[in-house]
Amino acid sequence: MTVAQLAERTGLSKGLISQVENEKASPSLATLERLAAGLGVPAAYLLLKVEEGLQVVRAGDRPLYHFGDDQIRVEVLSGRSGRSLKAVLVQMPPGTSTGHAAHAHGGEEWHMVLEGRIQAIQGDQQAVLEAGDSFHWTGCVPHRVVNIGSGTARILAVTSATMLEMLGEDSDTSD
Repeated sequence: MTVAQLAERTGLSKGLISQVENEKASPSLATLERLAAGLGVPAAYLLLKVEEGLQVVRAGDRPLYHFGDDQIRVEVLSGRSGRSLKAVLVQMPPGTSTGHAAHAHGGEEWHMVLEGRIQAIQGDQQAVLEAGDSFHWTGCVPHRVVNIGSGTARILAVTSATMLEMLGEDSDTSD
């Protein structure tokens, strides 16, 4: 789209649009909203930083964490910089758990069991889940997950908690 076309759509002058585009003028909120409407995007889109755009994590480049005595393996599937959601792939050997005691943190978590059989425990509630089952909980209620199956459990998790909160303070990167 040309500056002239955007000016026509928004009712703003070509000069102002050009100044904003070349970072010689800072638009008011009203101007920003008109520009966004003319471009057919939410105003928030115009405020995004480059690092907030598409982040690709290649399979061979995933950050990998191990934590606890149980050697639970956590691969980070999502981008690392400043995002509010984190997606991870958790692999829990048979008999392992996310801790001997339940833990709590801010945010929410959603999990889907890809393989295996686990027990999800939150407060006084618990459920046994198998491949294809999913659950969602608030992190502020003490919780833990236990692999009660005979094989490795693989769980896809999406959380709004920070990685350090999710992994616990005693985690370490080994790969």
